[in-house]
Amino acid sequence: MNETDPIPAERTLWQVVGHGRESYPAGKRYRFDVGERTDDGSAVVQLTRSGRITVRDAGGTHDANAGCLLLFRNGSSVAYGHDRPLPTPYACTWVALQGAGLAEHVARLTRDFGPVLRPGLDHPLAAAVERLRTQGAADRRPTPTREAAEIYQFVIDLFEFAEDRRGVRMDPADRAVQAMLRRPHRPWSLKQLAAEHGISREHLSRRFAQRVGRPAQPWLNDARRRRALALLRQTRLPLAEVARQAGYANPHSVARHVRDATGLSPTAYRRRADP
Repeated sequence: MNETDPIPAERTLWQVVGHGRESYPAGKRYRFDVGERTDDGSAVVQLTRSGRITVRDAGGTHDANAGCLLLFRNGSSVAYGHDRPLPTPYACTWVALQGAGLAEHVARLTRDFGPVLRPGLDHPLAAAVERLRTQGAADRRPTPTREAAEIYQFVIDLFEFAEDRRGVRMDPADRAVQAMLRRPHRPWSLKQLAAEHGISREHLSRRFAQRVGRPAQPWLNDARRRRALALLRQTRLPLAEVARQAGYANPHSVARHVRDATGLSPTAYRRRADP
């Protein structure tokens, strides 16, 4: 396929490509090494309905009991199950998902949060796995675009759940740093952000420098400047809207930062960037 050929829909839209609802009795062998599977660009989400398995990856060993979600990309260095016959019955529901970029999303989830999430059986994420399996097994599946949208929302919900749970375990300074890293283009000041998290500006600045290796304000300035320059190059937005979307308080601030970075006014920079 050359670069001008259309990409088949099945290679782009996210879809369920495999599914199962399985039960294993105590005493049965149950162990899988994901690294032995072909990396076909698919990812698997498996819900433990009852029992417990062990999951091993580069980060260590994790338990996945009832209500846990196991996530992995086929071909990755993950093994799960039990080295010996199951000590108790085990039941699970799993779906294999595929589409452009989906496996990379799941790889990012497992890199940042590990291969096991713990929402519980009564959480909407558990119901979503069951719903995706049911739809994948149905004679009349949703339209491809509807199915892709549901899977996309499911993955976004996985990220939000994982980030919220990590935030609960963070102290206020780390939560403030995380908020800054995730949304550098919000128009907040360090003083305001520190106050929102009940810490001093100095404490926030120290923690940010420890985690990122740079002082907070220069890092924010660089992130906002890059966003402003990209908006000037790629859009025809008025300067006031560029300032708002890049996190600046007003157009004068964005103009000053653009001039410091390029030696040009925003108008001149945009004109030079035009083909």
